[in-house]
Amino acid sequence: MSVLAVFFPSLMGLGILASGALLLTDLFHKLIPGRGLRRSHHVVTGAFGIVADAAAAAGRPLRRSDILYREPRHPMAYLAVAAVAFGIGLAVVASCTAAYRDAAGVFHASPWMVGIAIAGGAIAGLLATLSLVLAGLRRHLWRPLARLVATTPLGRLRVAEVAGITSWAGSNINKEPR
Repeated sequence: MSVLAVFFPSLMGLGILASGALLLTDLFHKLIPGRGLRRSHHVVTGAFGIVADAAAAAGRPLRRSDILYREPRHPMAYLAVAAVAFGIGLAVVASCTAAYRDAAGVFHASPWMVGIAIAGGAIAGLLATLSLVLAGLRRHLWRPLARLVATTPLGRLRVAEVAGITSWAGSNINKEPR
């Protein structure tokens, strides 16, 4: 009977945690509406790939379209990413150091804690530094940084402005031109 007294409340607690996580993800999606834009970008990328393959098979290769590239984000977005990355890196290093020094802990004097602290801190520090550089340079990026922004999630999708897509359910996607 004591097993049931522990199992059912923990199961209910897990359900409450899962429900809270779903509420937080819904709130996050409302605050940052980008799902339709990402979906539109995947559709445009797929369509371009099909057309480019057909053109290459016909002997007329196509140049990569500007629609497929990204543009720099607002400098405040890069500053926010830098602050979050710095905070996460600091938390990883601090918690791994505390676990390494805890004489009663499982990870006392464990080289794994040193490795995790160095790797986590280095990755977060690199992202924070890169974000600070991108925020400082704004739109005047060096060529390697411009390429990095254009091809990674460090840049903002620009399908909507270039292709004229307003939203996935959008008002102008299936309409005839006037």
